[in-house]
Amino acid sequence: DPGESIQDAVMVYTMSYLRGASSMSQYYLGLLSDQIILVGTDLFGKPASVKRIPLYKIEQVKFKKGLINDQIILSVAGEKKTRLNVHRIQRSHTENIQSLLPSYDITSL
Repeated sequence: DPGESIQDAVMVYTMSYLRGASSMSQYYLGLLSDQIILVGTDLFGKPASVKRIPLYKIEQVKFKKGLINDQIILSVAGEKKTRLNVHRIQRSHTENIQSLLPSYDITSL
């Protein structure tokens, strides 16, 4: 929205499996002063949807480092956990987002 300032952003994706078939959804995860924003993209990488998560609803954020992909696991009040995969080459952005959320129950796995 006009006037909003994203402190940092990282490209993330989710994987889902159903009866042997898999699907992938790609998002930009951005951090605003009072919320996390997930901007969903279409097949061509253009913004297609927006989900805003107020920081006060976030119960826990976990960061898991891997050899190929890292994970950001969000626990939001009233919702099931959201697992977001991040390519390892973007780890510096992931670590910056982690450092910008010091007042929440953040755990590195």
